[in-house]
Amino acid sequence: MIDADAIEYAQARLQARFGARPDAAAWRRIEAIRELPALFEAARSTAFRPLVAGLAPDQGVHVLEAGLRAHWRELAAEVTGWLPGAWQRAAEWFARIPDLPVIDHLLRGGAAHAWMRGDAVFGALADAAPELRRRALADGPLAELDPVLPSDLAPTAIAEAWIAALRRRLPDATGDEATHLDVLGRLLREHRHAIVTAHPGEAVAMRQALNARLEGLFRRAALTPAAGLAFLALAALDFLRLRGEVARRAALPRFALP
Repeated sequence: MIDADAIEYAQARLQARFGARPDAAAWRRIEAIRELPALFEAARSTAFRPLVAGLAPDQGVHVLEAGLRAHWRELAAEVTGWLPGAWQRAAEWFARIPDLPVIDHLLRGGAAHAWMRGDAVFGALADAAPELRRRALADGPLAELDPVLPSDLAPTAIAEAWIAALRRRLPDATGDEATHLDVLGRLLREHRHAIVTAHPGEAVAMRQALNARLEGLFRRAALTPAAGLAFLALAALDFLRLRGEVARRAALPRFALP
């Protein structure tokens, strides 16, 4: 049985963070900014402030990426700490979402760049020879991906392995809780499959649709631990969107906007 006081505390914290998320108008302001210093200034006046703490616009794109990933892991750990103990292993798995594209790149034999080697999560994978990377994955912090990852890496394989590992981390659930978790899994799988085959021009509409469906799930799952996982999925969407805005301006400052 879940402690009622604990879940009410978690819901209060989640609701406050949910309400502080940038709305459509705030996103339009962020996306209209051409220069990275101004974008950082705008981000610091929103719920994104913890994600850009200590970062400076004159840092290189890889330094900024590493800082953003580290702050995301901190945020995911904070939210995890609000949830009942049995649910924390599942919640903390969301910290790995920004790492998945790098894991996919390396497992497919992609070049191991210098910025990859110093990362606490995938550094050992980058250091390994391409033919030994699957073994390095099995021995590292993302080892849970290995047993559910096929040898033939389809475009959705890494994301599907992450979802499969998430399910293994979940405690037994019944009733509405189980229903909410099934919905969350379905939303994540459907989005991942759709985004792989989508036309680039469809990506924004697909993200907006997923955001709306996750917001609905967060509200329906109120006062259950599933709300925490729905919030983390929403926060990850926001983080990935912000990271894209930062990386675009840092890597191509003259072409930050069309």
